[in-house]
Amino acid sequence: MRSTLKSDTRFFSLLGSDDVKVSFLRKFIALMCRSNPSFGKGCYVDSAPLPNDIDGNPFNALCCHGVDSSEVMARLVLVLDGSTGMPVWYDVIPGNVLDLNTVMNTVNDVAGTLGIIIDSLVLDAGYISKPLLEAFHIGTDKTVIGRMPARKGYPYRTLYGEVKELVGKGKYEFVRGRHAYFGFRKEVEILGQMEHAYVYVDHFNALKRFTDYLTGNSEDYEKLSLKDKDWQTVRFGYLVLVSNICKSPKDLLSDYFSRTSIESVFKTCKDYLDLLPLSKWTDSTVRGKILYDIIGTIGLLQLRKSLSSTAMSTTEMFGKTQSLMCSISKQGMITIETPNKQVKEHYGALNVEIPAHLDVSSYKKKLEL
Repeated sequence: MRSTLKSDTRFFSLLGSDDVKVSFLRKFIALMCRSNPSFGKGCYVDSAPLPNDIDGNPFNALCCHGVDSSEVMARLVLVLDGSTGMPVWYDVIPGNVLDLNTVMNTVNDVAGTLGIIIDSLVLDAGYISKPLLEAFHIGTDKTVIGRMPARKGYPYRTLYGEVKELVGKGKYEFVRGRHAYFGFRKEVEILGQMEHAYVYVDHFNALKRFTDYLTGNSEDYEKLSLKDKDWQTVRFGYLVLVSNICKSPKDLLSDYFSRTSIESVFKTCKDYLDLLPLSKWTDSTVRGKILYDIIGTIGLLQLRKSLSSTAMSTTEMFGKTQSLMCSISKQGMITIETPNKQVKEHYGALNVEIPAHLDVSSYKKKLEL
């Protein structure tokens, strides 16, 4: 008789070992580097909240969101490869910590554990702070791109006043993703550090949302000063990026939008794979559950990529490919049911040949990197 895990708690506890996480990520990265040697070199870091009401969850912390709102949550920090959007590293931290320490600890963990030197970061506004600007300014080796927050100390709206006479002039206009943009690069001092500020106006969003605003707020709009009226015409399509990189505004915006891939990964994790550590209340089981879902996310993202050139959906693929019955002998030989024509076609779309038998030991050796 073969022993069984008997419960998912035991399974997730075993999977929650840090050695298991590191071993998996090392092998995955080595596999990806076979076809893409630059995999993991240019990455972006972001995090997603994992709200839950699990008593005793070791990663939970009470987080405040303004004056009247607070919530208990953990947070998943992800490092994604810039060119593929695939996970390179992840961690779970308490609450809503978004600071330079979070970023640099993650960068150092990836370097020390996996031997990957992250030389490029794309960050959201929550990370742009004085310590980060001191670490990443014009002239430093590592590069950073981040969205400028609209708060005190940052020349967010001031920059619009300095460039508004240029908005609409052909020299500074470009098209990306069916949207027409104004873009202008300006070297500025922010909190004592010299950075490049990239000022953008998305004309499509600015006009559409200004129209919606004006329709419902025409009386309030008439009371505004001329300066504030000018601001309202662009504010809903206005964006400022901070960077120590000198590029054209069009190219820099494309680099920043690469981070939108992370939203797809988070959505896959949380919606499709149900990435909340429900019913898990120890350090090891929470870590094991999240590693389990990260592995599933990688598999799903790879499957989507493989199916992108076909007319098949992931749901259809799962339905067809899970229909094969298998049995295993005491010697570790798996016998696989003979597939029908439809199942063969679906596996064929992935260039997978279905064997009649599979030796577990031999297959494991084949997968070793």
